[in-house]
Amino acid sequence: MSKQNDGGSAFPVFDSARGGMDYQCYDPGMTLRDRFAGQALAGHLTHAIPISTVPENMLPEEYRAQWAYRQADAMIAEREKQND
Repeated sequence: MSKQNDGGSAFPVFDSARGGMDYQCYDPGMTLRDRFAGQALAGHLTHAIPISTVPENMLPEEYRAQWAYRQADAMIAEREKQND
């Protein structure tokens, strides 16, 4: 099973207290995938979702969350294409 590409850290925090150029990441922060999903979800929530579009076996909240992560995955995939 391959690991989901999460895009890496969106907001890593580096320890610069020791001085010099030997910075070490001590808190990776949220992943870029989570950041993208949150932004997609925020935009998505500004519009009403017709109940008819939500699968019968799923709560609207679950549908929205899955949709947001699909958008995030698509953004990460497109980002990789742009960097090739």
